[in-house]
Amino acid sequence: MLRLFLLCILFVQFGNAWAVGQLLVTPASTTVASKQSRIITIRNTGDAPIYVDVSLFHVENPGLTPEIKTSIQEMLEPNIIASPTKISLGPGQSREVKLVGLNAPVKETVYRLYVLPVSSFNVIGGKEANKKISAPTVISVGYGVLVRVLPDGEVHQELTYECKSDGMLLINNGNTRADLMNVTTDDSKQKAISRLSVYPSTPVHFSYKSFVAKFKGKEFSASCK
Repeated sequence: MLRLFLLCILFVQFGNAWAVGQLLVTPASTTVASKQSRIITIRNTGDAPIYVDVSLFHVENPGLTPEIKTSIQEMLEPNIIASPTKISLGPGQSREVKLVGLNAPVKETVYRLYVLPVSSFNVIGGKEANKKISAPTVISVGYGVLVRVLPDGEVHQELTYECKSDGMLLINNGNTRADLMNVTTDDSKQKAISRLSVYPSTPVHFSYKSFVAKFKGKEFSASCK
């Protein structure tokens, strides 16, 4: 999943043409295994230089919102690293960020690679300085790339559920993400959910008493009625 973030507002003068850097990041998501590497491409599609900050965060509760994240700088043994972390791009230029797997987790873990444009402003001093500031008209955009780090060996998903007073708890006892597709609930007014992901060690509370979905190509149903 690719997340877009509104980051900063640039001050420009009315009536004047203004060159703007535009950020494009691909792919939207990727997977990394132990000792492997993956490439994220960052491109400036605008007509002005752009400066980019790259940072990597571990997602503590994958599949849930809001996400709880920890910077890898605060972790003793992160599973992956990203390089470089500071990038400058001229108009039309592109650079690669390399994700390198350091060690394999026991169960799939999730990271987010944030690619954020950095803007700096020079303030002109003097009595006329306040007359040189005009209305904000340009917004910069940044990206958060989903990075799944897989365990070594065979991967599997084991989906179970527990009935609760306010619905059910979906539990994945496997070692990689379990995806439920086209989830239809017991609420006739609720549209089918195209995908519901349940990660190992991160149970998902589901506020319905029953549902039917596709899981690993077969029908999967759960009922607490």
